[in-house]
Amino acid sequence: MFKLYLIFLLNFYKARKENSSFNTIGSKNIILSRTACLGNEIFERGFSKKYKRINFPKSRVDHILDGSGSKNNILKLIKYFNRLDILSNSIYMQNNKFLSKRNNIKYIMIDSFSELTDQRFYIESIDSTFYCNYGDLKKECLENNEIKCFGNIDLDDLHYGYLNFLNKVKETYPGVKVIFIHFPTALETRKEYIERAEKIFHIIESLKKDFPFLISLSVSPEKVLSASKGSEEYKKLPYHYDESVYEEFIALLRSSGVIDYNE
Repeated sequence: MFKLYLIFLLNFYKARKENSSFNTIGSKNIILSRTACLGNEIFERGFSKKYKRINFPKSRVDHILDGSGSKNNILKLIKYFNRLDILSNSIYMQNNKFLSKRNNIKYIMIDSFSELTDQRFYIESIDSTFYCNYGDLKKECLENNEIKCFGNIDLDDLHYGYLNFLNKVKETYPGVKVIFIHFPTALETRKEYIERAEKIFHIIESLKKDFPFLISLSVSPEKVLSASKGSEEYKKLPYHYDESVYEEFIALLRSSGVIDYNE
């Protein structure tokens, strides 16, 4: 167990160094984000030279709208997690409020991964609710029902969730653009997730007319290629992409006027 705590602390230190309000002190160009790997790649390629950011990975929209933040004891969760990097960053950040008023926020960047794949979990013995993927947790803790799963956000709740989220953004950060990045599903084979992605896309598109600060970015399926770098296992994952896909998103940001052509 000591080794687990040590690994967690190293991950926690790394996460706080890379993703913390402390990193933004003195910066007048800050991006508030809720992104997974796709949004992270786009931030690094299109914004990192000019902007700092505070990221809330895996904070699903229903969690954000709850407004209170979770009250999880992170140390008590260590024994339940396979992915201590997820615990030390994503789950820790769920204890904080995404829509608290912060100074110098220039953009809000969201990608679709949380509403696409992240599920809600609850551990009764320590009264903890959090959002992540099945693979982030220890299989035996799921199989013996120590961890209860309440699944993905209901598709019927998504329109209401995004509508209320955008209204709260408008109230908290008037004039700040929201960049919504859609994870391509061209490499996905599971019907459930393909349908979820389509639903998310159509909801966001339908909201653009009422929220002119909303920018929706998606790449044509024929341009989506699997990752060409990394391990064989990594390259097989449907949500890791070739370099050209990330560059397609950067081109969309340039054409929308969000980033300059010389960036």
